[in-house]
Amino acid sequence: MFFFLVVQILPWLTLTTCDDIDISGDTRRIIGGHLIRIEEAPYMALYRPVNKSFHCGASVVSDQFLVTAAHCVDKSIHGEMIVTVGTDRALSGGENYQIEEVVKHPQYGHGNFFDYDIAVIKLKNKLQFSDRVQPIKMAEPGLVIDDTAQLRTIGFGMTETNYNSNELLGTDMHYIPNNICRAVTQDSIITDRMLCAGQKNKSVCYGDSGGPAVYGDKLVGVTSGSDIPICNSYSVFARVSSLRGFVDDVIASH
Repeated sequence: MFFFLVVQILPWLTLTTCDDIDISGDTRRIIGGHLIRIEEAPYMALYRPVNKSFHCGASVVSDQFLVTAAHCVDKSIHGEMIVTVGTDRALSGGENYQIEEVVKHPQYGHGNFFDYDIAVIKLKNKLQFSDRVQPIKMAEPGLVIDDTAQLRTIGFGMTETNYNSNELLGTDMHYIPNNICRAVTQDSIITDRMLCAGQKNKSVCYGDSGGPAVYGDKLVGVTSGSDIPICNSYSVFARVSSLRGFVDDVIASH
């Protein structure tokens, strides 16, 4: 089970855990989301066990490579995993591809668990592009996101009514500058390799780890996470512009 990091604004600026929520099974949620078609986000993919419908999200970045969160692959045996593309239904449709290799960022897991939370998936065979399967451009190093920007997060998950959604969901959230996100957490957990987004009644709490956060037409974030759920208002992502060099190096060397 995988969760992503979300920090909550409270008058006393503390983190709040979700002790009262049943987190058994593959629980995931996009709060305030709306249904979208795969043609609107043809880069969206599922990274999952062969015999299960969902594990984590991923983003197609070329005809043979995808980007996901390192914590999604941290405890999985990728030989038992596949990638599904071209579907807006978690339980059906799309094309399945076998995985050749998974590469986590070498600095992931050293110290701050949430830092460097990114991994690259290489497929055994190249993707067949169509209107339902397309790569997304990655944010280039140094990309500046406007303080008033809206980020779109996409994934499969539970709705605010706590019922599983088989359909692809998207939600638009305000970009939160890192200095504000750091003030909320009261420590250095938010590094320059992360970005935050969120607003009232909209978040990515419980699941869809590894899924995309998009600014304009570029992948700027990978939904980050932990084995311990922290939920409510701000969602935290691996910042692609700061980690682009790692992704490029993996693709070039494989």
